[in-house]
Amino acid sequence: MSTTVPLDNVEHAALRLRRGRGARFGDDVNQVAVFASEFAQVQREYPILFAKTPEGALQGIAILGFERGENLFLDGARWDAAYIPALLRHRPFTIGSAGGEHAVFVDLADARVATEGEEGDPVFKPHGGNAPALEAGLDALRVLQAGAAAAPTLSSLFEELGLVEPVRLQVQLSEHAGVDFDGYMAVTSEKIAALDGAALARLNSAGLLEAAVFAAASLGTMPRLVARKQRKMAAAVA
Repeated sequence: MSTTVPLDNVEHAALRLRRGRGARFGDDVNQVAVFASEFAQVQREYPILFAKTPEGALQGIAILGFERGENLFLDGARWDAAYIPALLRHRPFTIGSAGGEHAVFVDLADARVATEGEEGDPVFKPHGGNAPALEAGLDALRVLQAGAAAAPTLSSLFEELGLVEPVRLQVQLSEHAGVDFDGYMAVTSEKIAALDGAALARLNSAGLLEAAVFAAASLGTMPRLVARKQRKMAAAVA
């Protein structure tokens, strides 16, 4: 039996969500898909690279760590960054169809859902209305919906205009340790600067010029990510 049901403010009036971050909530990942609708926030914290989906489309990827399962922004139950990518903060809520119309669903088996009597953040206010925990989830869903709507145009236009190019990033973590990032693509400031007026106008008309600029600017966060890794490595041998 499915545990994902339409969210109802009467039936789920007492629903609460567990606080914090961590592996039990699926946060132990070294990369996560991100979308043009959040590039402005993502680029302040994380490098944005691109990879191809199995269908051949471009997908933005925020880099969180250098090893499988390594999220350098996790500090115990705390996420050490101002912005968390939408794909990691919408749960337990999703968008589905109920009665032929779009509706918000909740997965009652999700690790975020608190058990009866357990402390947590309420989904609804005591006298009706959405509580902050639900508003946060809805905000993430809006980001994902907007990003999904723009994704096909971003993929086709970035490739047509030659904005993405394969990159091999050799990240030196210490005198004896390094990581090669291979199989990714990136948007660089040089690629944007090489576009003519017509190409820039097409990007701007599609609402994707800023996304390209943000993706290029995000590469400047890589030294800070390396520094996080170096601090972690130093702490491990201290």
